[in-house]
Amino acid sequence: MIVITPLSHVTSNPNASLEEKKDYEIERNPLISESEFVENVKKAKAREEIMELYLQLKNHKNYIVLEKSSSWEILVIQTYQILGNIQPFIEMLKENHFPAMYYYSYNSRYFPYGVAAALKRNDTKAEMESYLSENSGHDSFLNMMNVYEAKDDKELCFKLFQRYLKFCDFLVS
Repeated sequence: MIVITPLSHVTSNPNASLEEKKDYEIERNPLISESEFVENVKKAKAREEIMELYLQLKNHKNYIVLEKSSSWEILVIQTYQILGNIQPFIEMLKENHFPAMYYYSYNSRYFPYGVAAALKRNDTKAEMESYLSENSGHDSFLNMMNVYEAKDDKELCFKLFQRYLKFCDFLVS
């Protein structure tokens, strides 16, 4: 359930940042907390259980948001252990147009954590690389830099930034 409350009387501080100067505060009540969701992922043993968890996660009305990289890593690992692939995770990325779009769902801004987790593991890396090669474009530079940041791979992040600059130069020259 989402409750929207006007905040015009609350933001009287003229030195408040833009983030603090919102016209409305949105109160969200998640179906379950991130930690409860992760515990359910850890307990899942069958295909039906993990698929049901993806349905819960994708349903915006449930407002289940995974903000921690460790939560995404557990989701990716458990998905692979149960299914032998990470297709439900990849389908969620496709449905949210990642890496081209960044704010399509509540979890979109945290997708780089899941992608980084998949790229770190030998058993999921090829599947994730295949998805990224088929679904990345010029809009994906920033999101992929966020993935490399989440993966703590500064060298690849820098190389991608250099490629982005070359792409921009190509467009304006």
